[in-house]
Amino acid sequence: MNKKTLLLVSTDEEYNLNIETKLALQLSSSVVLEIISDILYLEEYQKKPRKVSLLIVEEKSVSLISQNLQAEKVLLLSEDTILKSDNRISKFGGAQAIIRSLPADLIRSGMLSSRKTHIIDVCSVAGGSGKTATAICAGIRMAQKGKKVLYVNLEPFQHFYNLLNPDTTRRYMSDKLIHAIAINPHMAADCALEEMIHEQIDILPQLKGLTGTYQITFTSLLALIDELAGRQIYDYIIAEFPEGLTSEIQMRLFSSETILVTCMQNKDSAERIKAFAEIMKTLSGQLYITCGRCESNKENHINEISHNLGYPVCEYVPQINDYSIDNLLDRGCYKNTAAALI
Repeated sequence: MNKKTLLLVSTDEEYNLNIETKLALQLSSSVVLEIISDILYLEEYQKKPRKVSLLIVEEKSVSLISQNLQAEKVLLLSEDTILKSDNRISKFGGAQAIIRSLPADLIRSGMLSSRKTHIIDVCSVAGGSGKTATAICAGIRMAQKGKKVLYVNLEPFQHFYNLLNPDTTRRYMSDKLIHAIAINPHMAADCALEEMIHEQIDILPQLKGLTGTYQITFTSLLALIDELAGRQIYDYIIAEFPEGLTSEIQMRLFSSETILVTCMQNKDSAERIKAFAEIMKTLSGQLYITCGRCESNKENHINEISHNLGYPVCEYVPQINDYSIDNLLDRGCYKNTAAALI
């Protein structure tokens, strides 16, 4: 088998460390990943003629590439968030931004097919806006339309059983699954499929405590989601993100195919949506809004802000006293959200 070389030239050690493992896991077995971060070593590397399939080089280091280094394709690694050409990759998109730009023959076969499994990232700009209920109910509505759906909660302290039917088995992650998530996404996916809770949609069991207690990181959970997506088992994987917008979350969202943001109807939520949109202005995918816990006797500030930004509001979910999945579905909620996402 002829090996192909993907060469990344980046002097940003922190960036390299963050993307190396995630990138390597999704490359074809015929691809060799080389990363050069030291300028002196780059000079030595180029002393004799070399040919690579793909060269990804940070823009500030382009002038250091000599004629001895020939590449079938060149991509520029940019620190800008607004990209004005197709051959540039934003560093803020992390490993997924690179993967989306790779030629098909460099991606392992599982990842090629994974693009048929759509990942919906659900986040919130306001606490109490019904993010968990939105994620699960939208998933159930999609399942009612014949789609196979998986729900994964990425919150550091996962808790969603209180919203489900009391008869739902409250199963928790086994030690085997916890260990696998921390060290190996392929093994973790095998374990997860064995332990999945099968209700109207599949649900990854929650932890009994904080993720940090078990050495499970946000990145390791994302790796599990990507591995499951690569297996083409599900039509949709709905990932509920933690509150806030950390650098890790921001990097992931920049490369999201679909983001669903939940919010409240008040002015503060509208301002937060506006701020969120400013941060995510280079998003390549689609962003939708679902406004939760709406009260008809109060002013709604979301419609105008969504119109100005060009992000559609799927629906306004009313405030109800018994805020459970069954009651929300019985009232016909989240049909429009699901319709927008499919």
